Amino acid sequence: MSKSEERKPLLADASDEQESYTDKDKKKDKEKKKPDGPPPATLRQLFRYATCVDTICILFGSLFSLAHGAGWPVLSIVMGQMTDTFVAGPNGSLIPPDPNATHNPNVTVESFEDKMTTYALYYLIIGGVVLLSGYLQVLVVASKTTPSGAAMHPSSKELRLLRPEPSFQELNRCATNLKTILSRIPIQIDDRKQFLETIKEIAGSIKHLLDAFTKVIAEIPGSESGSKQILEDRKKEFVRYSKKFSNMLKAFFRDGSQRQNVFLSANFLIYQTNVILRTVKQETERE
Repeated sequence: MSKSEERKPLLADASDEQESYTDKDKKKDKEKKKPDGPPPATLRQLFRYATCVDTICILFGSLFSLAHGAGWPVLSIVMGQMTDTFVAGPNGSLIPPDPNATHNPNVTVESFEDKMTTYALYYLIIGGVVLLSGYLQVLVVASKTTPSGAAMHPSSKELRLLRPEPSFQELNRCATNLKTILSRIPIQIDDRKQFLETIKEIAGSIKHLLDAFTKVIAEIPGSESGSKQILEDRKKEFVRYSKKFSNMLKAFFRDGSQRQNVFLSANFLIYQTNVILRTVKQETERE
């Protein structure tokens, strides 16, 4: 046995193996503790609630944004051509001077001014296209996002019913209450116990809203404009979206990665609540 082996403790190898084994276990535990993030949503899932009108607006908005973004490259090309015209003009010069370059005798002052006028028109057209495409892009996007944004304001004054009848005021109260509860979902979804209580409140608020809406429909007299049928159709549409919301909640409790879909479904239910108020307001004002 060598002197180095004699000096080495008898349990040194075992302790080294134990330390290395412990380190490996720690790494494995850390890897196990890392929560797996939700899978990225596909393009189809992102636009699952998009209607035909929404899809058309998205396509036109994309085209307008492309036209707006292409304005600067096109402007650079026109500016480069105008610079070449300046250089080749009657008083133009090449910098640095080229000994082989000769002045173009065909370029007169009149033709030079005509070209400058043409380039000025190009600039005007490009500026107009950029301005119009930018405005249309914002208009198309805002026309589809404003309803969703307005839906997050439960007490929006623009949607409140002004008729003094108790049934109309009850519909106002039920709609505001439902939208307020739905808007709390992003805050309470992480607390399972509190979220379950919120779901019970949502179910009760939906029932109260439908009852109040039914009373309002009953009080509206029949007319040739078909107001009752329009309101009945809105009621069926609201019930359909409430069922979608219920199914989305079931999917969320099976798979916790469906959080964003729950938020989106709740937002659409808020929007449908606003649609009910807006339709009642329009039909009662028509009466």
